[in-house]
Amino acid sequence: MTQPLLLIAAGGTGGHMFPAQALAEAMLKKGWRVKLSTDARGARYTGGFPHSTEIEQISSATFARGGVLAKVAVPFRIATGVIGAVVKLLRDRPASSWALAATRRSRPCRRRPSCACRG
Repeated sequence: MTQPLLLIAAGGTGGHMFPAQALAEAMLKKGWRVKLSTDARGARYTGGFPHSTEIEQISSATFARGGVLAKVAVPFRIATGVIGAVVKLLRDRPASSWALAATRRSRPCRRRPSCACRG
C-alpha cells in the first residue's frame, strides 16, 4: 500500500511557511508523503523543508504592486494559478489537505457586543 498524501497550501510570508514546514515534518515522521503548493513569494522560504517534501509552485499575483499593465494581467495570472492547482489536485488525489492562510479584519466586529472576535 502506498503512503497517504498530504497536500499543504501555503505561501506569501514566513508566517505561513514556517507552520507549514512544521506540519510537513510531523506528517513525514508519521509516514505520510507531503506535497507543498506555494507561490513565488512562499518558495523563498522552502529551504528548511525536508528534502522528501515535494514542492510545486503555482502562479499568483496581486493588485498591490506594479504598473497598469501588471494590474491588467493580475486576473489572468490568478486564473492560471487556480486552474493549475485544480488540475494538480485532481491528478494527485491527496488523502488530506491543509491550507495555511491569514485573514484580515479592517475594523472591529459589530455583530454583537459580546462577540468573541471583537477587537
